[in-house]
Amino acid sequence: MKHLKQTGTADEYISEFRILASRSKITEDTSLVEYFMEGLNPKLVEKIFGLEDLPTTIDDWYKYAARLDNQWRRAKAIMARNQGNGNKDRKPIRFKNYAAPRYVAPDPNAMDTSMGRLTQEERNDHMKKGL
Repeated sequence: MKHLKQTGTADEYISEFRILASRSKITEDTSLVEYFMEGLNPKLVEKIFGLEDLPTTIDDWYKYAARLDNQWRRAKAIMARNQGNGNKDRKPIRFKNYAAPRYVAPDPNAMDTSMGRLTQEERNDHMKKGL
């Protein structure tokens, strides 16, 4: 078991490890976990140690190693698929931030259309004329 290293998927490694573990007659979880970690892909061990609740039994280690390895391989396949097949010509999607304030400079040639406030005399004159 000491010389077994993960070279393929975690599922393949787990199958090989289980066979060797049953032949070795080791039944103590802590010993099995130590041997299992030694042969597991170091990046996968790092991911498992990053979990909120670290697995304590060998079965939990099998479960998390398989799950995380499968997720990583699936994500890798999706990324490869998105990078291939003519997607190089596709422009990345850019989102506009409509919430951000924009400064719009006033037109220097704009005509001032504001009338301003009328004086009392102008107001009376407009009322007489019906304006």
